[in-house]
Amino acid sequence: MPEIVVLVAHPQQEHSRANRALMHAATGPAAQRVAVRDLYALYPDYLIDVAAEQALLADARLVVWQHPIHWYGMPPLMKLWLDEVFAFGWAYGPGGDRLQGKDLWLVASTGGPQDSYRPDGYNRYFFDAFLPPYEQTAALAGMRFLPPLLLHGAHRVADEDLAAHVMLYADRLGSYPDYLIDVEVEQAALAGARLVVWQHPIHWYSMPSLMKLWVDDVLAFGWAYGPGGRALAGKDLWLVASTGGPQESYHPASYNRYFFDAFLPPYEQTALLCGMRFLPPLVLHGAHHVGEAELDAHAALYTARLRSYPDWPELSDLTTLAVCDVPAEARPEAI
Repeated sequence: MPEIVVLVAHPQQEHSRANRALMHAATGPAAQRVAVRDLYALYPDYLIDVAAEQALLADARLVVWQHPIHWYGMPPLMKLWLDEVFAFGWAYGPGGDRLQGKDLWLVASTGGPQDSYRPDGYNRYFFDAFLPPYEQTAALAGMRFLPPLLLHGAHRVADEDLAAHVMLYADRLGSYPDYLIDVEVEQAALAGARLVVWQHPIHWYSMPSLMKLWVDDVLAFGWAYGPGGRALAGKDLWLVASTGGPQESYHPASYNRYFFDAFLPPYEQTALLCGMRFLPPLVLHGAHHVGEAELDAHAALYTARLRSYPDWPELSDLTTLAVCDVPAEARPEAI
């Protein structure tokens, strides 16, 4: 049986340049590992063969939902498939553990461009605001929700951009699960460290999706926090970040609406929960337009800080926090 099941749901697939290309890519070099299910071709009468669909999922490691976003969610046949196949007692609830430990990956396209998904755009919300139903469905079924692969503005995407997107999709399918996080290797590297640096650009006011997956997988319950989770206690965590917007845009009177510090609590609380000390972040604002001299000075400061750690004068004023008590019922799989 295939280890990857791709569910494609587009009610007008013959008119979809992007989704047709993506579906074709799924049947490429990795075809022997992949079962592609074109739901609208298989079930034009909307009568789902639940037993057949569940049998495919039972042996799969990765389940892919590939569809356009319709009214901020999945198309109707995809929703019907979910309602019937992810059944109580099979996918969730008492005895419903058939999907436990598998991965769920959303591969979606939108008609609107990326900049329409923001508070001042006509869609009013960042796209992440529409993901909780997908994330929680995965969580309830005991699955890991992988960072989505999104193509915005699919109606007008340039040929070269679409080709690059399709190539990335095919590469991810072909290399799964090797492109995911090797938790044991990452934890071993952290175990002997004193300082952990998270260096990344700020994407939609937070960390990039692969960084988030790293945090979710590596900072595991019982290892980094919770009962027995003391592996990172006493270490330091340092955020080194860059933003596209200039510093003055992080202000109540500007388009980012908040001072940058308002976006730091998830980082600070992650450190606290693991018993780590959160060091003052090093942030480069307006990275797209920064001058060469300013960038060189920032890089020199970064290098100097790494070389002089832990002898920074301001660190003497920071307190090393005790590991928080987290009850067993708060472990991720119990939430």
